[in-house]
This record gives sequence, structure tokens and C-alpha cells, in this order.
Amino acid sequence: MEPEYTKSGKTKQCLLSESSEKQFTNILKNLTFERKKIFEAMVFAIKNSDCALKVVEMIEEFSEDKLGGLYVISDILYNCNKVNIEYSWSYLPLIESRLPLYLEKLKNSAEALNVINIWETWGIFDTKYLKGLKSIVDEKPSQNSLLVIKYKEILNYCDDYFIKNKCKEFGQRTDGHKEQQILRISYFLNYIIASWGIKDDWVYVEVQSSGTKPENILEKVDKIIDMLTGTGIQGEELDALSIQAIKKHLNKYPEVYICQHS
Repeated sequence: MEPEYTKSGKTKQCLLSESSEKQFTNILKNLTFERKKIFEAMVFAIKNSDCALKVVEMIEEFSEDKLGGLYVISDILYNCNKVNIEYSWSYLPLIESRLPLYLEKLKNSAEALNVINIWETWGIFDTKYLKGLKSIVDEKPSQNSLLVIKYKEILNYCDDYFIKNKCKEFGQRTDGHKEQQILRISYFLNYIIASWGIKDDWVYVEVQSSGTKPENILEKVDKIIDMLTGTGIQGEELDALSIQAIKKHLNKYPEVYICQHS
């Protein structure tokens, strides 16, 4: 069954047959961590790729164990671009858009965090997006960094489209009001800073706004975020982030300063 298309070119939701829906519901309700159970669910999903949205919705709704459902999702991601089945590719963007909400049910799960670590080795998602998924699962105590406070101030003046795209880029949910989305972005940035152990009494970043357009400030702060997520520096060793490395990076951008306090 080929997916139908709207006038705008977007796919309509394909409906599984009644018997197929019952079969998949039964598979999901009996899902365990047993390899053959995970495999059975994944094979059904790949074979019904033309109904990808319905399949993913059912995994979200009927998986009795959310971690087991995540294992199925992971197997789908691994296989969707490897098999010669039409429309199997459609799972990748679909799952990418829905993972942040699904992972909220797996907070503080070491097993879920390990799955995300495995995805990092596959190269299927952007680094910042995966860091964002980690921030949802791996909750860390954090303070409101001065960098994040400044960034948040500027985001309040950005349009809804920009904010939503930032949420997507940072692996956060894109639903809700603008204020909720900005809070998610702020949480992600604080998580990154907490992950490196950066404290405001040791180092803080001040972005000078006088005489500079807000969009330029956003770009400069994004450069810092790229660095802290490991994507902004070529050839730098980031296993022990140092103030020297930060200085070296920020020196490329005028009106961005490092301030130290002894």
C-alpha cells in the first residue's frame, strides 16, 4: 500500500488493516527485553514502512515497557536505511521529531542513556540533538548560568519559528507556548554547562550587546554552544575542557569576552 499525499505534498497517515493492527498491538503488549521479541516488533515496523506514523504512534501507546519500546525504535533506526523496502527511510525524520517526548518517560534511565550513546557511534543524528536527548534522560542539578541568562533574554525577542527550530536543533520538544520552548532551550544549555562542570565563580561568558545586532549576538553564543557540545573546535581535546581552550575559541569573535574570578 503506497502512502497518500495531500496537495502540499505531505503524506497522509496510512492506516494498518484491522488484522495487522491487532497483530502489532499484541506484539507490543507482550514486548520484553528478549532479543526475539524486539526483533519481531522491528520486522513488523520495517515491513509496514508505508504506515510509519501509525506504527510509531502504536509503539508510543502500547509498549507496556517504555525501555523495550526504545529498543524497538533503536532497531528501526539501525535498519531503516539499510533494507531495500520502500518508504523505510521515512522512519528517521518521524522518530527524530518524536523522541524528545518519548524519552521524558525514561528520565534517569541508565539503559536509555546507553542507547543514546550507541546512536552517537552511528552518525544518524546531529551531535547537538543527541546532547539534547541526553539532557532529557540524564537530569543534572544546574544553576542559571550567566551565559544562559543572556541567551534567554535575546530569545524572548526572536520569532516563534526561530525558537521552534532551536528546540528541534537542541533535541527538545517543539510543542507548547514560546515561553515553554525557551525554558527547554535554557534547560539544555544549563545541562551542557553543568556537564563540563563550569561554574560562574570560576568562569563566565559575557556577550557584549552594546552596538551589536541581536542576531549577531545569537550567532556568537551559538559558537560557544558548538564548542561545548564538541562540534565547534577542530582538533581540540575536549575531554578536559579548559579556560585556555575557551579563550582560544572566543578570540575569533569580537565583543565576546571571558571573565575570570580568583
